[in-house]
Amino acid sequence: MSLEASYPNGRPTWHTGESIAYGLDTAKWTLTPTVTSVLEVIDESDGANVKSTVMPSGSTSVSNSIITLPLFKLATVGKEYRIEIQFTGDAASVVRTHIRVKALV
Repeated sequence: MSLEASYPNGRPTWHTGESIAYGLDTAKWTLTPTVTSVLEVIDESDGANVKSTVMPSGSTSVSNSIITLPLFKLATVGKEYRIEIQFTGDAASVVRTHIRVKALV
């Protein structure tokens, strides 16, 4: 199953020098995500997987329905990124979704 993330407070942004651990609330899909991972981080300008650059280390963690991602850092100002996330939900269903992030000055 593939789902589009919604942003009630606007699209997430990243600013030069920041390291941010974005979170994804899975409550509308499942209350208990289990196996979680960031599959890839795509540079929307050229389709390249830049996970090793902008999320060079760390792993996801889960608390209740919240998946916390590894630190997002070292992005290129002006670019937009798509963070592809996969998790196992209720009844062992595999869910794939993404978060889009815009890198600002």
